[in-house]
Amino acid sequence: MKKILLLGAGYATMSFIKSIDNAYFKKAEFTLINPYDYHYHTVLLHKVAAFGEDVRFKFSEILPKEIKVIQDKVLEITSDGVITKNATFSGFDYIISGLGFSSESFGIKGVGEYALNLTDYESGLRIHQHIKSKIEQYLQDRDENNLRFIVCGGGLTGVELASEMALSIKKQSERLGIPSSKIKIFIIEAMPSIIPMFAKSLIAKAYKRLESLGVEVRDNSKILECFKDGIRIDNNGNEVKITANTIIWTAGVKGNEVIQKSFPKSIKSKIEVNSEFLPLDNSTRKHFFIGDNCALKDTHTGTFYPATAQVTIQQGRFLAKHFPAILNGEKITDNFSYKMVASFCSLGDGYAIGELFGIRFSGRIASFFKSLIEWLWKNRIQAGF
Repeated sequence: MKKILLLGAGYATMSFIKSIDNAYFKKAEFTLINPYDYHYHTVLLHKVAAFGEDVRFKFSEILPKEIKVIQDKVLEITSDGVITKNATFSGFDYIISGLGFSSESFGIKGVGEYALNLTDYESGLRIHQHIKSKIEQYLQDRDENNLRFIVCGGGLTGVELASEMALSIKKQSERLGIPSSKIKIFIIEAMPSIIPMFAKSLIAKAYKRLESLGVEVRDNSKILECFKDGIRIDNNGNEVKITANTIIWTAGVKGNEVIQKSFPKSIKSKIEVNSEFLPLDNSTRKHFFIGDNCALKDTHTGTFYPATAQVTIQQGRFLAKHFPAILNGEKITDNFSYKMVASFCSLGDGYAIGELFGIRFSGRIASFFKSLIEWLWKNRIQAGF
C-alpha cells in the first residue's frame, strides 16, 4: 500500500482531499500533518480580526476517518518525509506540500518588531484582542494613539480588514462612550491604487465606500519604517510619520519558510513547478507542490498564477483528478489551466464590489454573491464521506 504525506490543511490540500475518489483512502495510506486540528476559511480572516468570528472546521467533522492526522509543526522536508517540532517521519512514497503562506516584510525596518501579521486564525484572534485592549486602554490613559489604527497594504486583505474594523471599532467605542470622531483608521498603499485587480469603476466605488466608513486611504505611499507608535512613509517624495499604537501588516505574502529552508533553490519560498505540480528541475517525481508552496506559470500569459483561494482550490482538484494515474506510475498529460469565475471584495455591512463571469457588481448584490461563494466552500468542506 502506497504511503502519501499531506503537509498543511489550507485550500489546496483540502480541495485535493475533497476531490479525490473516496475509494483511494482505502487503497493508499494517507497522513496529514498540520499545526492545528482544524482547517480555517482564510478569506474570512479579516472577520476574525475585526469581530472574533470562528471560521474553523474541525478535522474530526470534515476528514475521512482513514486519514491519519498528526498535529505538529513541520520544520523541514526531507526526501521521503519531514522533521517536525516533536518527531521525524519518513518512508513516504509521495509528499504533497500545501503548507500555506508567510508574511513578507520586504526588509522594511521595524515590521517584525512592531507590526501585527494576519496570516492564520490564531493571528486573527490576537489582532482582535489587541484592538479591543487598545480601545479599553484609552479610557485609562486618554492616549489618542490607542484609537488610531494603521493597515499596511491596500490589497484584498487590507481593504476588507479596514472596512470591517471601521464597523467593529465604531460599535465598541460607542458602547464605551467614546465619540466615533476620535477613531482614525488608515490604509497605506505603495501603488497608485488600492485593489488594482478590479476595474477602475469598481475601485472608485471602493474608495467612496471606505471614505463613508471613515477610513483614510494613503496611496502612492511607500512605507519606510515601522515604530512602536506609528510608521514613516514616503508620499511622492515627502516623508511623513503617521502615529498609531496599532500597526497591522497585510502588505505582502510569500511562500512558506519551510520550503525556503528545505529547498535552497526555491523562489520566494516557493518551488517552480511544471503542469504536474512537480519541481521544474525534474529533481523528483515523488514530491508535489500546490497552493502557496508552488510557482506555476500560466502557459498563455507566461506569468505566475497568483495564490488566491480560487486558484489553489482548482490546483487541488486538478491533482486529485490525476492522482490515481500517478499512483500507477503514469504521467499527467493535461495542462493545468485556471478558470476565473468570480472575484469579490467585501467592504463591510452587506456591501461589496466584484465580478462574476465578467459582469461587474457592487453593493448588496455583490455582497450576496461573495457570501454565496464562501457558503459553497463551507458546504463542500463539510460534505460527508
